[in-house]
Amino acid sequence: MYKLLNAKENDVKRLVNYEKEIITEFANDLSIEEKKKIDEYVKKSVVKNLKDYKIILFEEKIVGSIELKILKTQTKIINFYIESSFRGKGIGSEILKDILKNNKKVLLWVYKKNLKAKRFYERFNFKVIDESENRFLMECQA
Repeated sequence: MYKLLNAKENDVKRLVNYEKEIITEFANDLSIEEKKKIDEYVKKSVVKNLKDYKIILFEEKIVGSIELKILKTQTKIINFYIESSFRGKGIGSEILKDILKNNKKVLLWVYKKNLKAKRFYERFNFKVIDESENRFLMECQA
């Protein structure tokens, strides 16, 4: 069973590292200048949106994080990260099931190169509704 805890200031470094790992893995054709800009943006963004982050605990260990924007008509999953050694254990599935159970409309972006994540979301009836150069916008409605 997992737990979600509100992220705190001492979690910022971990959250920044999670986001940078995703970006560098799936947007790896960026120039050095673009990577520097993203680095600065991620640091500012995490601090600014810290209230929207949850730390994911599994068996009392920190295993990832999720950033959620809960709005009146929809919920946006901004970032969802499970550490690689804890993937495939059902943690992400349980979290996503709970989010879908409690929200009528959920949106998220996924990198086009991240086929594993795209298939994961499709198993939960997410559909691609739009796309950018590097990412798909996916939606699931109850």
